[in-house]
Amino acid sequence: MLNKSGGNMYSWVDFTKNWIRGACPYWCGYCYVGDQKDKFDVLRKAYSGPIRLAEQELNENLYKHKGRDVRGCTIFVQSMSDLFAVEVPTEFILRVLLHCCEFPDNTYLFHTKNPRRFL
Repeated sequence: MLNKSGGNMYSWVDFTKNWIRGACPYWCGYCYVGDQKDKFDVLRKAYSGPIRLAEQELNENLYKHKGRDVRGCTIFVQSMSDLFAVEVPTEFILRVLLHCCEFPDNTYLFHTKNPRRFL
C-alpha cells in the first residue's frame, strides 16, 4: 500500500513507496531508517539483511489509496533507501521503474547517491 507522506522532507509529496527492502549499503549518520529501525520492529525487519524486492507489492494499483482515487499524486520512491545503489540488482530497478510506468498520471520522485546509475 502507498504510505501517506508526513511531509518531513518534502511537503509537496503525497505518498512514499519502498519496494526495495534490506540494509542500505550507505550507513549514513543522518539516516532516518538507521536511527529509527532500532526503535521499531517493523523497520528493523524490513530494512535489515540482504537487499530484496517486495514482489507482491508490484501488483499494487498506484492510483488507489485505501479505496480512494489518488491519480495525479506525487510518490517518493524508495524514501527509506537508495533504489540506484550499486548493490541493488538491475532487475529490481527495472521492475520498479516499469511498474511506475504503468501509472503515468502520477509524478515520481527518485533520490540517489549514485547519479550515474540513475542516468
